[in-house]
Amino acid sequence: MRRLGVWADEFTLSLVIRACAFTGRSRLCKNVHSHVIQMGFQYHLHVVNEFIGIYALNYDCDGACEIYNRMELDGLEPNPVTWTSLLSSHARCGRNEKTMELFDMMRIRGTEATAEVLAVVLSVCADMALVDKGKKIHIVFVLMLTWPYYLWVSLFFK
Repeated sequence: MRRLGVWADEFTLSLVIRACAFTGRSRLCKNVHSHVIQMGFQYHLHVVNEFIGIYALNYDCDGACEIYNRMELDGLEPNPVTWTSLLSSHARCGRNEKTMELFDMMRIRGTEATAEVLAVVLSVCADMALVDKGKKIHIVFVLMLTWPYYLWVSLFFK
């Protein structure tokens, strides 16, 4: 694209970032990250969410948190995609206590949880043998979520 003189927008860059994440080449990911900053797209929520995902897929939870912390300084409001990426990255890295901390922070900040978040958090509860906490979280979600979401989660865990 660059060679042809075509400039990317935040949606194109989000796809490029996601593709880099799946290569597993952290150096390439960091180069793309630098390029995005040079182009001034680090203030777009889609781009920031993809960067959290990049670091998460490469088992770099600290990098994911660093980007999340930078969001607030840049005036971006985390959305459910942001939280799902953060929670799943920490769960994938085995940082179960931090995952639960982030879940509590998400709830305190008023972000509505999704079925994907429920799947991550219940999995972490199971890993930590927090059966009672998992049951409480499940009950709250069943009461809050609409029926199709609940069906998806219940089928996922069978």
